[in-house]
Amino acid sequence: MKAVLVIFYLVFGLSLIAQKQFIKLEVSETEPVNGQNITISVTTSIQGEVEIKFPDEFQKGYSQMNGMRQEYVNGVSKTVYYKTLNGYFVENGNFVIGPASIKSKTKSFKSNKVKVSVKKSSKSAPQQKDNYRNIKTIKTLFGETQVSKQTIYEGEALHLNSKVYSKYQFENLSGYIPYKVHGKFEEVEYNDKKPLSLVEEMYNGEVFYTLELDSKVLFPVKAGTYIIEPFHMNILGNRMYKVSSEKKEITVLKLPAAKRPSSFKGLVGEFEFEVELSQEEAEENEVITLQVSVDGLGNLQHVVSPKLNLPIEVELYADPVETKKVVMSPNGYKGKVTFTYPLKILNKTKVQIPAVELSYFNPVSKKYIAFNSKPILINKDFNDSEKIVTDPKMLSSHLDSKKQLIAPASKKDISSQWYRNIGNALWLVLILGITGVLIVIWYVLNRNRRKNEHRKELLLTKQEINQLLKNIENTSDADAVITKMEDCLMHICSYLLSTNSSGLSRNEMYTLLMNKVNTDEFQHIEEFFNTMDSYRYGKDSLQIPPNELKTQFNLKMTKLLSNLS
Repeated sequence: MKAVLVIFYLVFGLSLIAQKQFIKLEVSETEPVNGQNITISVTTSIQGEVEIKFPDEFQKGYSQMNGMRQEYVNGVSKTVYYKTLNGYFVENGNFVIGPASIKSKTKSFKSNKVKVSVKKSSKSAPQQKDNYRNIKTIKTLFGETQVSKQTIYEGEALHLNSKVYSKYQFENLSGYIPYKVHGKFEEVEYNDKKPLSLVEEMYNGEVFYTLELDSKVLFPVKAGTYIIEPFHMNILGNRMYKVSSEKKEITVLKLPAAKRPSSFKGLVGEFEFEVELSQEEAEENEVITLQVSVDGLGNLQHVVSPKLNLPIEVELYADPVETKKVVMSPNGYKGKVTFTYPLKILNKTKVQIPAVELSYFNPVSKKYIAFNSKPILINKDFNDSEKIVTDPKMLSSHLDSKKQLIAPASKKDISSQWYRNIGNALWLVLILGITGVLIVIWYVLNRNRRKNEHRKELLLTKQEINQLLKNIENTSDADAVITKMEDCLMHICSYLLSTNSSGLSRNEMYTLLMNKVNTDEFQHIEEFFNTMDSYRYGKDSLQIPPNELKTQFNLKMTKLLSNLS
């Protein structure tokens, strides 16, 4: 065990040492015009003072920001330091900005260089006549909480963004108190990966320097008036300036009750639906899949799997597997959610699954949109009618034999014949009864013997199951690991139930297992079945590495078997 720990820490330490240090220089505009303000950004994994080499023709501005942030790559946190500043060129021509350099202990690192081609401006700066300028109404420094809409519906996405406008460049800020929303809603942080830097924008015909502070997306869940309290912050220059936004109100409308479909489950936005069957022909006890996909833009985080109305010939083999491929946007979640239903065919015959019903509310058209798929047919070309063929010759022979039995007879003959028939009938009933009892006894004994022999053939011993677990440990291929795990898990369930579990449905097997194992052991078995179903029917890769999965499987199943002894 000590040797394993030493190797682990050695590999971990080498991986940290092997992480490549970096420093990167970026310019917002590589073909600016003379006098145009541009932003220079430096990002690095090294902590220290960053120096940037500028040509003499470049005039640095007063806006400069330094900071750090955390980035996650493959689940690993990484610290990134950044520096941004602005300025402009005073001459035309081709220039080179950089490299940026940083010194860490005794070693120096340098970034890339960026070539910039500066052209002569064809437009002069806009001039405003004094008689149109109203000093009392001109804003030079203010904040604004921007909202995507003033009136929205329940469940509709609302984008909020706090922004600072300034006529002059500023360098330092502090004491930021974010805006606050009063109302019942679901909040999602929206990160569009924009750098925290000043940007020039036109506002009411004038040029302002703007800074975006934070961006969020809300999904209101209750109708009413939502109050957005102002944000506050301080800007430091030759003095401290306090900046605040104005209070705003948002009206959230209740979803209309009129013409609401019975299949509506709270989905708001704009979506498309698709229902697809993996195959149209299936044998008895074969498992096929039915996929229901929801694709679009809105509150996709609240989509639920629709309920299927299955006929008696089809059984839901396991819970539907959900696959999400969505990204966050200012208008809500955008992407596709797929539900995969494993269906087991219990009887090979012509089967029709009723239409799948889905619906959503479109806030643009202010209407409910209902979707009904076509009825789903399985084995539609299968003919299960039975033809009964009657042979006319056999029917004629049978009628002739009946006629021969009918002949005239005297009363005496009839009486004596009647007594003989009664005696023969009693003997015949007695013989048939004894024979029937003997046949039943033989059938029951033979069936039990064959059943026991079949059970002995299918049920593995505990030693044989442990050997299967060892075989899984020695397997590296992911597909092979899943196949062997499923086979081993079925044998374990058969061993626990003392019967062949392959002939049982998943729900029947779960019901019987609840009386054989404790709650934790049952949950382990159910989790492993769900993991294998997700890999097989969800067309998805394993959420954890195969080595870790098989290690967890072997530990928990070995412990379960040991508790039975």
